[in-house]
Amino acid sequence: MDMTSRLLIALGMVGCVDAPPHAVVHARAGMASLGGPVLVLPTRCITALDAMYCVPMAAPGVRAPVPASYAELIDPSLRLKLEFAGYTLAEAAVMTVTTRDRIETQTSTTHDDALPIKTTTSEVTPALSLAELAEPEVVAVARSLRLAGIITSVLDVASAPHGTARYTLTVTLRELDRLDPVWSVTCSEIFLGNEATSKLLGNCVGNGVLAVYAPDNLLGRPL
Repeated sequence: MDMTSRLLIALGMVGCVDAPPHAVVHARAGMASLGGPVLVLPTRCITALDAMYCVPMAAPGVRAPVPASYAELIDPSLRLKLEFAGYTLAEAAVMTVTTRDRIETQTSTTHDDALPIKTTTSEVTPALSLAELAEPEVVAVARSLRLAGIITSVLDVASAPHGTARYTLTVTLRELDRLDPVWSVTCSEIFLGNEATSKLLGNCVGNGVLAVYAPDNLLGRPL
């Protein structure tokens, strides 16, 4: 199915979808706050379908700029809700990491009684976004910054009836030294368009966190 057909099918279903998505929340008992700032990673998209489903598409006849990724559409509202829930966020997307590797070399001379000459140099790697690093490296950086945990956000795209796709957003908070999450929140929605689906999912997950940890700050429609 091409991008235009995908959009037209989704637009045709908008009138049939009145209720907002519901948040499914799994929370560890007794955990309300980790007691410090947490690292938050940009939303990343995964799919077993064509990779085009992970890239926002241009609407037919609309010349407005198209975001490069769904993170640009989902993350702003999600970040706002997380802050309303009391979390202090360290944004991985704006943090860069530079490493310096120490290299020792040993050179022998032509004289048998002479000691080998040792030299030490260092090699600096180009700066990388923290969000581009592998998980163990991200954890190591978060620990060095004395952060309390890491929030990840994954958008999973799967096939759905009537030739459209279902977008499922799962946001998870983990401590640095535990695999089981402090909490995870999942919301799912049939594709309705770039902004409509992104806003629904970002707000739905954010409201799920608020409902558990800061219900007084919960605004809008119920979960």
